[in-house]
Order: sequence, then structure tokens, then C-alpha cells
Amino acid sequence: MQKSQRTRVGVRHRSSKTDEIALIDENESLARIDAYGAKGFIVNNVEYYSPVMVYGSTALLWNVESVKDISVESLAVIELVKPSPELLLIGCGATRQNRANLGALEDFFGQHGTVVEIMDTSSAASTFNVLNQEGRSVAAALLPPK
Repeated sequence: MQKSQRTRVGVRHRSSKTDEIALIDENESLARIDAYGAKGFIVNNVEYYSPVMVYGSTALLWNVESVKDISVESLAVIELVKPSPELLLIGCGATRQNRANLGALEDFFGQHGTVVEIMDTSSAASTFNVLNQEGRSVAAALLPPK
């Protein structure tokens, strides 16, 4: 049995005992998406009941509700991150959404040296975890799969 602690952002702190199998090496200094569901995400044992943005060792609440809300403005914090991520993964929920309305993101961030990949949230979370643990410069903006 291993004791793990999770914090619900804006709710309360709790402890639980569970048997866990680590699929990747845990590096507590880097963000790791532990789980996700229709209500949100668990990143480094902290529960977020919202879409999230993750980069390096940081996880932030992301103020969007659907793919329609994703824009250059909603991702403005990515411009402030130094060094700029080489790759921005956008998780659009349960399925990959139409790229047509997200093409402006690829153009904008491409001019700033960041490649944008648009995919379903499951793929984006897995890809983020692997690349971030490898030390790559990757960010993810993730909508919960509904």
C-alpha cells in the first residue's frame, strides 16, 4: 500500500490509500497527467474540475468550455512561457474535432516557433506525459472528454 494525497482545487484536501502501478517514472518536478474524465483532470495528484493547460512543472485552469472557445486569445498564456514550447498539444475532448476552426492557431503559433497538434484528449494527455518526462519542451491544453 502506498499513501497518496490528492488536492481538489477549490474543494478540499484528502488522503487515500491505494495500490498503484507506475507506468512511467515519477519525476515530481514535472507535471504528469495522472487521470482524466468527463469532470476534469488529476495532475500530480491535484484534481482540477475544469479544462487544464500543462507545461513543464505547471498546471493551470483553462477558461474554455468547448472547442468553439479555443482561440489564440484563450491560449495567450503560451506566449508568455519562456522558453516557448516547441510543441502545443490541444486535446479536443472525446474525439478529434474539425481542424478548420483551429487552423488560425497553427498559423499563429507556427510564426512563434511552436508546432500545434490537434487531437483527442486521450492521445494528447498520453503524448504530453511521455514527451514531458523525456524533458521535451511540450505544452498541452486539454478539454475533458465528455
